[in-house]
Amino acid sequence: MPIDDATLLGYLDGRLSPERCAEVQAALGHSVELVERLATLRASALPYQAAFEQQRLPPVPERLVLQIRQLATDRSAVAERSPATRTPRRLAGSLAASVLLLAPLLAVWSLRAPVSSSSTAVSAWVQAVAAYQTLYARETVVDVAPDAALSQRILERLRQDTGLKIAVPDLSDAGLVFKRVQRLTFAGQPVVQIVYLAGQGAPVALCVTREARAVALPQAHTLADMHAVTWTREHLGFVLLSKDAPIDLAKLASRLAGGGVPTLFRRAAGAA
Repeated sequence: MPIDDATLLGYLDGRLSPERCAEVQAALGHSVELVERLATLRASALPYQAAFEQQRLPPVPERLVLQIRQLATDRSAVAERSPATRTPRRLAGSLAASVLLLAPLLAVWSLRAPVSSSSTAVSAWVQAVAAYQTLYARETVVDVAPDAALSQRILERLRQDTGLKIAVPDLSDAGLVFKRVQRLTFAGQPVVQIVYLAGQGAPVALCVTREARAVALPQAHTLADMHAVTWTREHLGFVLLSKDAPIDLAKLASRLAGGGVPTLFRRAAGAA
């Protein structure tokens, strides 16, 4: 029987029967491709539920509450003045109109609530990775064992697919332990997320993607309850961010922006 990703996930979770588990183990001993798929799935098996449990949702702005309440009052007044014999189709139309009126307000709240006023000049991709990073708690990666071979494979495939050359900085002298590399996507463009962990506090992420600007000096922001520093070098956009890691993000970002930081693994020619 073919071994698909669902079967491999069942193997990792211990949900397979003893017979099927034995089949998977036998197949792993004869297939390098299967071993690589298993390693990729194992690396993606993170405790996201625990991260969500620790996520603090922003309060609903009072102005939005008042606007929705006023809209509801206006709708009630219109309904009272309308004939009692209103048809189901007209009722549906009224409800749809209410949804259309509320939708822009809800959209504005959902986009602005998690982001502070200092983020107005920040690129959309930076805001997106900051929102994603809020899902990470220390428990998300504390038990993740760094996989050098998998990380190199992800970066090499990225180089082959897109020409984007990224090296993983060695930040051990700053008290940060490398954990993993992930390839993300924003608006059709690849984004590399490199995750580190300090001795205490939340994870630290360094995210990289292409930028139209060639150079921009490091600038600090507060995004979605995250401390972040952004900069651009050689048409690559960088953001270093964490919620509460006990390190000086601005100082570390200045080092990274200046180049010359040692890298982990083997650095590809011309890598950033």
